[in-house]
Amino acid sequence: MNWFRRRRLAWREVINWFFIRKTIRKNSETPEWKKFGLRTGYVAQIYTVISLRKEDMGEEEMVQRMKVIQKIEPMNKYLESLGLSEIVYPEIVQLPESRSWLIIYWPIWTYFSIWRFIFQVIFLSITIPLILSYL
Repeated sequence: MNWFRRRRLAWREVINWFFIRKTIRKNSETPEWKKFGLRTGYVAQIYTVISLRKEDMGEEEMVQRMKVIQKIEPMNKYLESLGLSEIVYPEIVQLPESRSWLIIYWPIWTYFSIWRFIFQVIFLSITIPLILSYL
């Protein structure tokens, strides 16, 4: 993959991040959002907690995880209706010593990295004055 294509895809991820933030602000007070108990974090992640019944806690972890996936399926359809299904991915974490599972929908970051961005800003802030001083 060439340098320009990676930069274009990185900027697409930044644009998607702004879209996620705008969608969260627009829909955070809707009845559907509150019905699913969705909450937001600082970096545009969406999260909620799913609790299983006491009867389900005796099952293996994989069976419990499948039941959690079944419970979040309507939530995934709702996020798909908002246009977020292709730019966020769910992380499913079991909370220790409880029968609850934390579901976090993270923005997809494949090409953009904050460290690369900082490095490029530093590099440009050093090279541009040097180039201008020779002109």
